[in-house]
Amino acid sequence: MKKFLFFLVFYILSEAIISEPLCIETKNHCIKCHPTNNLCLKCDKEIYTPDPNGGCEYFKNCIMGNNFCSECEEKDNLCKECENGFFPDEYGGCSYTNNCKISYRGECLECKEDYILIGQKDISKEGIRVCKSLVSEEYKNCKTIDEDIGKCVQCNDGYYLNEYDKKCTKTKYCKESKYGVCQRCIYDYYLDKSLDECKLKTDYFKHCRESIDGKTCSVCEDNYFFDDDNLCTVVKYCSKSKTPYECEECNSGYYLTEYRESCTPEINCHYGSKELGLCTVCKENYYIDISDGKCKSNTEDNEFKNCYKANRVCTQCINEYYIGEDNMCSLTDHCAYSEEGQCLECSNEYFLDLDNQCVNVENCIHSLGGHCLECKDNYYYNMRNNTCLIGEGDFEHCKSGYDDWICQECKNDFYLNQSDSLCYSNEEKDNFYKCARTKIGEDICVECINGYFLGEKDNKCTKIEGCAISENENKCIECSENYCLDAKIGTCGINDKIVDDQKKFYYKCNRTNIEGNACEECLNGYSPNENGLCINSEHCEERQGDKCIKCSSSYCLNNDFECVAAYYGNCVECNNVLDFDYCSRCEDGYELNKYNICVEIEEDIN
Repeated sequence: MKKFLFFLVFYILSEAIISEPLCIETKNHCIKCHPTNNLCLKCDKEIYTPDPNGGCEYFKNCIMGNNFCSECEEKDNLCKECENGFFPDEYGGCSYTNNCKISYRGECLECKEDYILIGQKDISKEGIRVCKSLVSEEYKNCKTIDEDIGKCVQCNDGYYLNEYDKKCTKTKYCKESKYGVCQRCIYDYYLDKSLDECKLKTDYFKHCRESIDGKTCSVCEDNYFFDDDNLCTVVKYCSKSKTPYECEECNSGYYLTEYRESCTPEINCHYGSKELGLCTVCKENYYIDISDGKCKSNTEDNEFKNCYKANRVCTQCINEYYIGEDNMCSLTDHCAYSEEGQCLECSNEYFLDLDNQCVNVENCIHSLGGHCLECKDNYYYNMRNNTCLIGEGDFEHCKSGYDDWICQECKNDFYLNQSDSLCYSNEEKDNFYKCARTKIGEDICVECINGYFLGEKDNKCTKIEGCAISENENKCIECSENYCLDAKIGTCGINDKIVDDQKKFYYKCNRTNIEGNACEECLNGYSPNENGLCINSEHCEERQGDKCIKCSSSYCLNNDFECVAAYYGNCVECNNVLDFDYCSRCEDGYELNKYNICVEIEEDIN
């Protein structure tokens, strides 16, 4: 009996050793083991889950629509593509920030190599923590980075930290730098570019911002201008000074006073020429007399009433008026725009006839050049007598034609059979799907609707992806909404999100340049920057060339000269971090605290 019990206990223990998993805390990501069955109860990170062998394994369970994933990879069950605004990480999840290695429910837990995770997890909202490159210009020559605010706080030996942009440069007293080179010095110092040094301002360099040779001033401070001795002087609204107190030329929209001591706004002038010193465009209710460059009233009852431009006599009238035989502006009935006595565009529901008069075609909703282009619903355009007639019977789906027996063009979703001049549906998926016109005497499609091309072999209409109007089967000339036309190859790429890093210039772009490497025409509210990328220009208040230099209230200017909503108040300039923007400069009277928030400057009571 004792022998039997001994073998029974030995068998149970051996089976337990062979079959039961072995759990060890702090090993295989396990931090807590079960006291009886030796399985892992809890893993060290949320992205791991206990496995049946006593350790922890990464929880890979990619499901489309789950955890912000839009497309799964079949071979390893990782997420291949995420929803708009999210990025795949190396462990199969989706993160709010790109270059993330491990994420959980969109929150990045660890960045890829050579990237640092920036942002405060405990006080931030979702998406504010981002992965930033350690080899970027922002962290060049930086020794210590504050991970909460994403700013350099200590530079490498031999480098100085700028007070303004928190970047490292070899130049002491530097305020702004780019790629380690100083661009602007702090107050009371000017930049000597010949030595790459910030020097204390002397009387000669007073109000100077930059010197190329270290001997003379090259760039004055804002609102200061050069006089004949190359000294920086301040005459408000003056573009060129003769002495510190005498202006030689004013900014556009201003004129010199009698003794040249100040610049005064040009009376009733909207825009003027600095070179000529004359007004070129007047304000509303005034016309420009180009003989003397002055703005004069066009509301008085004289020969210049309703005049826009004159040279002793009126040469151009305001909109809706034209020049009559007496050189005075007369009203053209229903004219929306006229020039030099000719009406060029009529108001709604009117169009120009052959006598250059605005006439109305009943039931016409769009016209051009003396012809109705589109009639109201249930009407077609009769080309013979220029009228819109009720579309009945065989003409129910006709858009335009001669009388009531020859249709020339059908309405949308119908094609013209030129054998019987009637319209048939092109919505059915047969030989005439998306066809616009057939061949006379044959049931063969010879023309497709916009956005479709005709196959050479089967004479069927096929769509070009994203194309609205195509030149041939290989070249698109106008794209559909949410697509950008690549002018080089004639294809359409998605422009409502960045799908290819090599073609970021498609984002918010309507049409690229002929080289196909930069955006040439952006969507409304956006404009191309110097790199050919479309940036938000809707809230820009002041521009310098093609760059925005000042944003409207509640918006701040980021590194791409783009106006974005200020995440915190009283901010005028900010650094772009994906969809969030950290403030880098505050309004006057405010300063940045350690969290990059603008707070009011406290007065020193001592």
